[in-house]
Amino acid sequence: MEYKKKYRVKVYAWALMDNHVHFILEPKSSCSLGKLFHDLNTKYVMYYNSLYSKSGRLFGDRFFSSILDEEHLFEAIRYVELNPFRAKMERNIASYPWTSGRERLKLIKTRFLSKIDLYFNIPNWLEYLKTSTSDDSTDKLTAWTTIKRHTQRGIPSAELNFINAIAEKFNRTFNLNFRKSKSWLT
Repeated sequence: MEYKKKYRVKVYAWALMDNHVHFILEPKSSCSLGKLFHDLNTKYVMYYNSLYSKSGRLFGDRFFSSILDEEHLFEAIRYVELNPFRAKMERNIASYPWTSGRERLKLIKTRFLSKIDLYFNIPNWLEYLKTSTSDDSTDKLTAWTTIKRHTQRGIPSAELNFINAIAEKFNRTFNLNFRKSKSWLT
């Protein structure tokens, strides 16, 4: 909560996994995320190194990020909150304690998540999550694949017209040509 206020970010979803974390955040300035994760990582590394009498870095990569349009925001939140379930770290959806899904389902009283605009109106969040686990539709899997690939490359996860608008606004070009690795061919 301290960093949420200090760096003026909205928190829409999160999950702490055994070897990585997921956050869906909306920064108020262009440098908010970099500063937030720098300070968060520094604080955690100092804590960990002190606790285990270690020194040095713990993390290899910097964070990855992607601007999301509305459709991809819904899927990214669902992906993050289902990640512990899909990774078999929990048997029941929302039983894992280190995810924002428990707050969204009102299983805990913590108010860490930021309010999402009115267009994000899913009346039964648990059913929305369950539908995703029982229906591995091509559209959903394509959206999740797009989000993962674009996040790793810093490309907006969105429809092409949205990506083009972002490119124009920030005077950037995005390479949307992905080569398939051998592991994807099997």
